Amino acid sequence: LSAAAYSTGIGAERAWIDKAVGRNADVTLLYSGDNPYRGWENEFWNRSVRHVYDFGTPPLIAGGGEQPLTVQQSTGRYLDPRLRVVQVKYVLADSSLQIVGEKVAEDPGKGMAVYRVDGVLRTSTLVNGWYGDTWTKPRFDWTRRECTAGLLRVQVHSDSQLYAGVTQHIAISGSTTPFTSPLPSTATRTIVVHLVPRGGVCQVRFAVTPARKPPNDVRRLGVLVSGFEYVPAAE
Repeated sequence: LSAAAYSTGIGAERAWIDKAVGRNADVTLLYSGDNPYRGWENEFWNRSVRHVYDFGTPPLIAGGGEQPLTVQQSTGRYLDPRLRVVQVKYVLADSSLQIVGEKVAEDPGKGMAVYRVDGVLRTSTLVNGWYGDTWTKPRFDWTRRECTAGLLRVQVHSDSQLYAGVTQHIAISGSTTPFTSPLPSTATRTIVVHLVPRGGVCQVRFAVTPARKPPNDVRRLGVLVSGFEYVPAAE
C-alpha cells in the first residue's frame, strides 16, 4: 500500500524538491485538488515543504489548519481569508495553475513543479466559468497577463447523450479575430486561437449555444474542456 501511495503521488525521485532547492529551503505547497497524494507524498518526503494552502478545493488534510486562498481577478494575486497577499520563497503547485516565477524543478509525470517566486504569490492565467469536472458554463473566458501574442489551444468535446444529434457552436471573441467553431456531439476538437494582446493582456471569451441542464444537475452546461495551452510567439 505504501508503494502504491508513493507512485500515485510522485513520479520523480522521492526527494526531488529538496534536491533542487535544499532541505533547509522554505517551500509552500499550493494544493489545487485532483489527487491529494501529490500533496501528501511530496510533503512527507521533502523537508523543505513547510507550508500548505488550499485553492478552490476541500482541504488537503481535514483539520490540518491550512488556509484557503482566492485569486484577485484584477491582478492574479492569491489572497488569504483576510484578503492579504501571500508572500512565498518557493511554491510547489500543479503546473496548470500557471504560477508566476522561475521554474526550478518539475515532476512532469504528476504535473507538479517548483517555482522560485521570492515575493507575492500570483498566477499569470485566470479561467472563469470552468468547473472542476471539466464542464463549462454557457459562457467562459481565459485571461493571461504578460501575454506576448502566440496561440491558445483549447481541446473541447461534447456529451453524446446530453447533446445527442446536436451540433453546438462556440463563438470566440476578445483578443483575437472573432470566429465560430462548430462542435458535433460525437467530436473532439482543438480550437486554435491566434492571440492579439492589448496592453500586455490577452482575454478570450467563449459563448456556447445551445446549453442544457442535465438531469439531477442544477447547472446549465456548455462543453467539456480538457485544458488550455498557451503557446507564446517565437522571439
